[in-house]
Amino acid sequence: MNNKINMKNKVLLVVILLAIISCNRKKYKACFTTSKDVYSVNEKVVCKNCSDFDGGFTNCLWDFSDSASGVIYNSGLDSVTYTYTQKGLKRIKLRIGEKENGSEAENTIEIK
Repeated sequence: MNNKINMKNKVLLVVILLAIISCNRKKYKACFTTSKDVYSVNEKVVCKNCSDFDGGFTNCLWDFSDSASGVIYNSGLDSVTYTYTQKGLKRIKLRIGEKENGSEAENTIEIK
């Protein structure tokens, strides 16, 4: 009988600990906007960060899907600018937060 009570207490403790841990996870929400959908070659593209970091890490990884640069790292809600030198559809991705608990947003623009 005593072993059953101890086992129930251990299971209850594990459930409570898991609930506490999951409640403390930050809820990141990546978000960014561009002023338009079509740009000219060599025109500066401004990406305005509107992400919600939920009080967690403010690391940002911007991927402009361009072999000239690749990625830009910054922190917080700062805007990022990038200039494309080739025509085509370009996918911009923003990743924020932690490796295991992050958020990603993407947008496609056209360079003419």
